[in-house]
Amino acid sequence: MTIASIDPATGRTLREFAAHDGAHIDRALTRARDAFDQWRHTPAVERAAMVTRVGQLLDADKRELGRLMTQEMGKLYTAAIDEAAKCAVACRHYAENAGRYLAPETVHVEGERSVARVPRLHLRVEHRADVL
Repeated sequence: MTIASIDPATGRTLREFAAHDGAHIDRALTRARDAFDQWRHTPAVERAAMVTRVGQLLDADKRELGRLMTQEMGKLYTAAIDEAAKCAVACRHYAENAGRYLAPETVHVEGERSVARVPRLHLRVEHRADVL
């Protein structure tokens, strides 16, 4: 089975790709999980530097990325360039603010002596006797 990338404006097939079998997908998922484990143990300063670099690359290549988005998704060219630029801005923002966003934050909860630690995507509530 093949998967085709089709230009929505012309209907022309741009490229065809072979579909992956289950074993290939499993290997890719294992590699992704391994990469995530490595990434999550990478110091925030190093991750921020990498995300900053991604933003630089997005900025540098925004016209080419815009062309691809237009060709493959039918997005207006100027909107596609703007989208790549917006992604670059997001990379810079999160790289510059990662330390603040990921810093431990104590939130007092009414009613009980509890502390909620919110590492942005996960919520863990700790009941601690030492917190009023």
